[in-house]
Amino acid sequence: MEKNNFNKENNPTQWAQSMAEVTIDVDEAVGLLKGTFPIRSVAETIGVAVKEAADRLNISEDAARIMLEKQVGKQTVVRWLTPGRTNAITKDMAIKVAFALKMPYIEAEKLLKKLWLDGFHMRNIKDVVCRYGLENNWDYKTADDMVKEFKVVFPNITDANIESQNDDEAKGTEFVNLQYEKGARTKEEFEEFVRQNEKYFGSYRRTAYDRFKEYINELKDEWSDSNNISNDLQKTAGGELPAYTHGGISDAEIGERIIQAIPDISGNETLDHNLRTLIASNIPGIAAIRQAISEIINRHRQVDRKLYLLAYLASEDSILHDTKKLLADKKLTEEERNNEILECFKEHIEIINDDVLRPCGMSGLDSRHPFDWIIMNSLRRAYYEQDDYSTDDLQELVDRLRSYESEGE
Repeated sequence: MEKNNFNKENNPTQWAQSMAEVTIDVDEAVGLLKGTFPIRSVAETIGVAVKEAADRLNISEDAARIMLEKQVGKQTVVRWLTPGRTNAITKDMAIKVAFALKMPYIEAEKLLKKLWLDGFHMRNIKDVVCRYGLENNWDYKTADDMVKEFKVVFPNITDANIESQNDDEAKGTEFVNLQYEKGARTKEEFEEFVRQNEKYFGSYRRTAYDRFKEYINELKDEWSDSNNISNDLQKTAGGELPAYTHGGISDAEIGERIIQAIPDISGNETLDHNLRTLIASNIPGIAAIRQAISEIINRHRQVDRKLYLLAYLASEDSILHDTKKLLADKKLTEEERNNEILECFKEHIEIINDDVLRPCGMSGLDSRHPFDWIIMNSLRRAYYEQDDYSTDDLQELVDRLRSYESEGE
């Protein structure tokens, strides 16, 4: 393991990021996850939010906490602030926290991401109303009442169909956001904005769906190409052809490929509860995964961030090819070479964050979330070893996590 210059207690996020970069040995990575990994807890996130609210509103932290208790209940706040617990929190509850603590909209967006939740979606009417409410100092009840009112006045506004109906509708989130920022100042202007853009609203994130389909199609193309090459070789050798000789790859077969990229971790009781929950939540058993992928492909299910990210990784063919070519053209010392490799890895993480996740309203890779960390670390090991990334790297780490527990290491 290389040196980490960050202090875990004073800067846990940078420490975890650095450890993802310098931890090359799989067993060391497993030991870190099981021993000293600084998982960001709800207690930490809500505690910081309360403190920041007290500073922003010039009140005591006790007063800020009481404001929060009035919105979500005292017992809920006590449970959230209990040290050492990584309680799950829903997006609706997180938004209530933002209203209770009178957060600016931008801070509320950051809160959602810190809690590993999707950000505000400008095609989701409830998210849009809550954004407007936060920007205009409403309380949560006022915003919620308007959402209920809109659902009555515009009964089709929550239509979950994510397939674009026409060119205007295909503009989606960016188009709606632009219309909002152009002139939704007064309440009347906001209501008119909703009325004028009713047909563009929906609960699904089209960008995520379109990207997911792109990854599926990339896998289809990859499989078709490899099958055609295999067929040509078999014809030359006089061998038997496989059942699909024309490169026709079904969605079901693609689903099986993506399943291979998903760690077999569901139902594993040997893992620590918090760790198991954070890594495996929204990753069901194999049979359920097949169903989930089928529902996404057929537009009956929202694209979950973890499945979306794993589909992206499965579709990446020889992602280290350019790095290896770049380094092959240079005469470098071992230290220079390692530094170049590290920089290429960091650039890849930036691409995943800026080009893959954030355009879909999903939070970037968070070094303090175990699932994200093992993805970052498995990629880093692939870069270090100058091997094409394989989802086997991810599975290897998860398998070692399981055996670490069962062997009582």
